[in-house]
Amino acid sequence: MLRSPSYRSEIDGLRALAVIAVIINHFNGSLLPSGYLGVDIFFVISGYVITASLSNRTSTGLADLVGGFYIRRIKRLIPVLVVFVLVTSLFVCLFDPYPALSLNTGIASLFGLSNLYLWLQATDYFGAATQLNAFTHTWSLGVEEQFYLIFPGIGWLTGWAGKSPSGRRNLIVGMAVLSALSLVSFIVLYTRQQAAAYFLMPPRFWEIGAGCLIFLCQSPPGQGLPTPRMAPILLTAALIGTLFLPLANGRAATILMVLLTAAWIIQLRTDSPTRRGFSQPTLVWIGLISYSLYLWHWAVLVISRQTIGIHWWSFPFQAAIMVLLAAASYRWVETPFRRKAWSRTEQRTVPYGLSAVLGAALLLMPLSRWQWSRFLFTGTKDAGEDRIARHLKPAVTPLTAAEKQRQANCTFSTQLLSKQTLLDTSRRLCLANADQAGPLIALVGDSHAEAAFPIADALAKEGRSVFFMARLGCVFPGQGEANQGCYGQTQETAAFLIDNIRKHGGGVVIVDSFLQGHFGYEGHMRHQFQAHPSGDRRSVEKNLADYEKALDQLATNLRTVNGKLVIIGPKPDHEYYAARREAVSARCNRQWFTPFEGTQCRGDQFGTDKSAILERTGAIADVLKSVSSRQDNVYVYDPLPWLCRDGKTCQIFLGDQSLYLDSNHFSKLGALHLLVDLRRFLQAKALLPAVLATPARP
Repeated sequence: MLRSPSYRSEIDGLRALAVIAVIINHFNGSLLPSGYLGVDIFFVISGYVITASLSNRTSTGLADLVGGFYIRRIKRLIPVLVVFVLVTSLFVCLFDPYPALSLNTGIASLFGLSNLYLWLQATDYFGAATQLNAFTHTWSLGVEEQFYLIFPGIGWLTGWAGKSPSGRRNLIVGMAVLSALSLVSFIVLYTRQQAAAYFLMPPRFWEIGAGCLIFLCQSPPGQGLPTPRMAPILLTAALIGTLFLPLANGRAATILMVLLTAAWIIQLRTDSPTRRGFSQPTLVWIGLISYSLYLWHWAVLVISRQTIGIHWWSFPFQAAIMVLLAAASYRWVETPFRRKAWSRTEQRTVPYGLSAVLGAALLLMPLSRWQWSRFLFTGTKDAGEDRIARHLKPAVTPLTAAEKQRQANCTFSTQLLSKQTLLDTSRRLCLANADQAGPLIALVGDSHAEAAFPIADALAKEGRSVFFMARLGCVFPGQGEANQGCYGQTQETAAFLIDNIRKHGGGVVIVDSFLQGHFGYEGHMRHQFQAHPSGDRRSVEKNLADYEKALDQLATNLRTVNGKLVIIGPKPDHEYYAARREAVSARCNRQWFTPFEGTQCRGDQFGTDKSAILERTGAIADVLKSVSSRQDNVYVYDPLPWLCRDGKTCQIFLGDQSLYLDSNHFSKLGALHLLVDLRRFLQAKALLPAVLATPARP
């Protein structure tokens, strides 16, 4: 095969290093914590190679430029991707009883949209949720393909693609400005919106742009910008060393890796022992098959996790399968389709490629949308609809009939209650031990307060005067007029609390609401607020600002009656395991294809990364901290240290019992488990005095 005059074999050797780093990281992240940065190496190389490719071609017009560019991209990317997605989807269906998440991601990847799909799913790339999705890694293809949509246009508008005398300079300036803006967006988003910084093309543009810029600044030969000389061996050592940086340094490591890769490509233009080392045939061959190897390696790992597992003794065989699949894919799919004309008319390549993508998507949609995949599944699956804990013993401790009745008496949904009805109901059913001396303890909020009813019930059984009320879907306190009567009812509840705390000579109001559901940028943004109902980021921030004012007002009102306010901070939302609880249960069930995994299912295997929760709830936590810092009667209880005991993962199970009823609502066990730590917090703040007497409770 004839190579382009600009072909550099050592860059294929660098590709080999990048894909090996990614595979090691995906096999075991502790071996190479930042091995995932191999993808960032690919981005820089891609920008360099694409710019080099376009620079060697003369186009008669924009249509000719764009058409030729997309023909080459389609022939390079689509055939292997289609075969990979179809074959992998088949194997996923054989071993995963609920493969919809993988299949939907695979369909999105065919259209270069899997990065957007994963972002919309609020996926944490480093979390446990990615381990069973066979197409998570295709997000990087989406980033590159979206870059390809705009780069030819940028090249044409600047005059570079049309060989204008000032075109090179214009493109350098344009790409430098766009890359700088992209880098700023990456740095800003990484703290609050890491999923956006990771998956979206605009915050990644600068990495591919870096590759474009180093080619432009170093060509044509003899006219490139001068660059300082650096020892290639030291650059290589620094590049490899960056792969060992801890995951916590992800933002800095990403920037450093891009800079080192760019410097490496520049410095290895001239002959050196390092260049010759990276041009060794074995490394070059791995680099040539790196696209196929990158695709297939993750599929092998995911299917292994669903079957025999990944072990030190199994990895050599799994690695061999990755290489064999990649080599076969490169030889019989990638190379032939890239070299040969697809028809007598080259322009038909684009519709042929799009037809292949659409056809593959149509084949997969029934498996996902209509669940035809159940006919392919080779194992046994439970037909019931029990929670994850069905396959873990013993079963979740339920509420007793009497507890359920007391909980239901004081939980309201969409019905509108008059002020008098609300007060009568509160006095009669929701206020326990009303005549007991001592401060009133109140637990109020939305459905999270309903799930936390065992906390209020346990405190009442100790003889304390306790008030409990939950209004489903309504954050407490209400921060403005809302749909379904939320604001009016929460206002009446607040007034009732003020009146009764005054009668008791003081009290504590504990607020438990699904804060990230009301005020989160991702996930389950509620549309109940009439003032700011759009659900976009600005709307969420306005609602959160209004909630801050409502907390200030409630704290001020409570201070007049010696009342204290305790806000339970954001709790874990295990949305991945809620969506796939049956699949997780199936993993816990012994299957013919899980000889090593099925009998080793433990509750501590399942959870959500604490870092992902902190990322989604950071703005909310800042607001709560701000309120407590200026209001001396406001306290914020952070449940995450208690629920995420190892500091990294927030567990779903306590032993063999589930702490949750679904993705975020506590089971009775979960509520009582939280009470252990909440009680310590209240006592440390002198908010929970000793009980003087314990009256009988039915």
